[in-house]
Amino acid sequence: MGFLLPKSCDRISWHQKSLWSVYPVDHIGRPEGTAMRVASHPTEEYGKAPEWPWSQDMHDFFLQGKKRSANAATNDFRAMKQNVYFASCGFATSDARVRVEANGDVAVRAAVESDGRVLLSAFNYWRFPSLEWGNYTGVSGPPAVTEYELSFRLTDEKSYLG
Repeated sequence: MGFLLPKSCDRISWHQKSLWSVYPVDHIGRPEGTAMRVASHPTEEYGKAPEWPWSQDMHDFFLQGKKRSANAATNDFRAMKQNVYFASCGFATSDARVRVEANGDVAVRAAVESDGRVLLSAFNYWRFPSLEWGNYTGVSGPPAVTEYELSFRLTDEKSYLG
């Protein structure tokens, strides 16, 4: 299920059941946090080592070449948040939020569309087949459940946990 949000969507906040108990503070798999859509660092330069963590990269020259997208977002913003209890997207122009509420059994992803809008999607099944070769790739098959309950809420709460 997904919702198409306006271009003013500038952050995602979440609380999730993480795979491990300890993460670096800027790791994309951390149990909770807020990820900004646009990084505060200077633009990446080809051939120059960045002075910020990978989670704050907005362009990958190896995967995307030298041409930049006008609608880029940080790796932290775009990363899938798995086993989510709460996740919310906030907007630069408002205190409003679109919030997903679950029982730690769905994944949420914010993807920037070509026109700059953000697609907030919730999944009850996800895998990472390209990570095979001994890595954890997710559950082996989709759930047998054909009905699923998920809450999306419009709110103006400042805390995504509240």
